[in-house]
Amino acid sequence: MRKQALMIIMVFAALSVANAQHEEGDQNLNIGLGIGGGYYYGGAELPALGVSYEKGIYDKWSVGGYLAYTASTEDYRFFGDVVKYKYTYFTFGARASYHFDVFEVEELDTYTGAMLGYSVVNVSSESNFDTDFSAGTSFVTYSFFAGARYRFKDNLGAFAELGLGYAPLSLGLNLLF
Repeated sequence: MRKQALMIIMVFAALSVANAQHEEGDQNLNIGLGIGGGYYYGGAELPALGVSYEKGIYDKWSVGGYLAYTASTEDYRFFGDVVKYKYTYFTFGARASYHFDVFEVEELDTYTGAMLGYSVVNVSSESNFDTDFSAGTSFVTYSFFAGARYRFKDNLGAFAELGLGYAPLSLGLNLLF
């Protein structure tokens, strides 16, 4: 837990002193894993896998899309039997980001933004009873995020995002087109 808190502090520190090297026409693809608990039930069976794409439409603004998937399981004891529930979560949405200019660090792009999306949740159960079932629901969702991308090469880097969603922290690779 201390490592996660330290990482969050470091990301916020970087956001407060960094310069965005974002330009109109830039296309970014983030591929990452969610770290930390999300809004799922039970224990995570699969970490949140997320992909986001953004294209710069103005000097400091970008728009794009987001896809994420995760799964979790939960066991309940019922009259000496164990009922196992499996949940799957799929979210897709549109997002917009604003990129900051603070200091001159060419490899660093810092941003904040919002996403409006749609989530699909499915649940199924397994037990020794004849009452196994599956059900699903869907709903409109939203999130706010703050992030940073650091480029190791002209078109390859890493990213970190803090925000609401399946996981409070996302880390992964960034590709610039």
